[in-house]
Amino acid sequence: MRKLYLDPQKLAESERGNKIVKDFMNNPTALAYNIEKVAVVHVTKNYGNEAIYPANEASKIFARIASTKTLTRETIALIKKLGYRIDVEASTPEL
Repeated sequence: MRKLYLDPQKLAESERGNKIVKDFMNNPTALAYNIEKVAVVHVTKNYGNEAIYPANEASKIFARIASTKTLTRETIALIKKLGYRIDVEASTPEL
C-alpha cells in the first residue's frame, strides 16, 4: 500500500486543501476515501473490432489481473463497480 504524505502548509493555501486538512484532523481514515481512483484507457478499432488499451498504471494493473493486453467491456464494468472512474484518452488520427 502506498503511503500518502501531506504538507499541511501547502494544502492550507487552497480552499480544497484546507477542507482536506480539516477532514483529516476530524477523521484520519476519511482521507483514503478522498483519493480519486481513475483508470485511463485508449480505444481503437482493430480490423473492425474495438480494442481498449490501458493507458495508466491503474488500468495496466487491471489488464495484468485479467491476464490480457486489452480490457473488455465486461472488465471495464467490473472496474467501475470497484469505484474507479474510467477516462478515455483522446485518440489522434493517423496521417
